[in-house]
Amino acid sequence: MDEDLIVEFHVFLYFTETVVQKWVVEYKQVRDYKITLDFFEDIELETNHPLLLEYLEPTHELYFKGESKDVFKIIGELLVQHQKATDKWIDFQHYFNGDLEWLLKQDQGLLAKGPESIITIYKKVFKSTQSICDKI
Repeated sequence: MDEDLIVEFHVFLYFTETVVQKWVVEYKQVRDYKITLDFFEDIELETNHPLLLEYLEPTHELYFKGESKDVFKIIGELLVQHQKATDKWIDFQHYFNGDLEWLLKQDQGLLAKGPESIITIYKKVFKSTQSICDKI
């Protein structure tokens, strides 16, 4: 899809029709969306959300060298840990340097680049599975 989407919010005083604020949020290159019209009571401001990691943490890179012994086991564990860390808000392939199966079948290279906490989780997966022979 990859089109722009503009959503307009009207903030009312409780039990009145007086508009206190009007917010316009513009989303660029939206892949998919579902809009349901409904009343909600609260708007929460998040300071600790997976989508904010790229803006709150330094960017780290994860390189590897050596043969991956069990590629699909590694991919599975990376998926599980990624989903836990991001609460499924960020696509699994987002931080990886290309197709993960292909990358893991190489002898060395840049595996992933992203927020420090995510890269640290990926590194722990490699250490716990002892999947790369030499270095991570």
